Amino acid sequence: MANVAARKSGGIQGEGAPLLEELFGEIRRRESGADLIETKNQFEARIAAPGFAGKDIQVTALPDAIVVRAEVSHLEEREDDGIVRTQFGERKLFRRIDLPGLIECEGVRAKLKGGMVTVVAPKADAAAR
Repeated sequence: MANVAARKSGGIQGEGAPLLEELFGEIRRRESGADLIETKNQFEARIAAPGFAGKDIQVTALPDAIVVRAEVSHLEEREDDGIVRTQFGERKLFRRIDLPGLIECEGVRAKLKGGMVTVVAPKADAAAR
């Protein structure tokens, strides 16, 4: 059985590693940074989303969590002297922030500014006050 390259914390491992490293460099999973701020009446989540446009981002409010997803694909094809060069890339972002309390999903607001998604969610018990 052939040894297949597998990702480990130090980079790519296995028989196919040198070729993959040469072609792509070290492959690492990158997780977007996030902060959660709790005040008396709301939660504010900030998620780093550099390079994404507002149309690429989807925010979902659950009673006990905020989910941010983004996806963008790019395909570029050109022909020079009969040689076709194709470049394509895909970037994805997924963050689920579990909240320490319940929220009013209908009152959640989100905005994107400077590569940062800010989601403000009123606490469920704050709406009753």
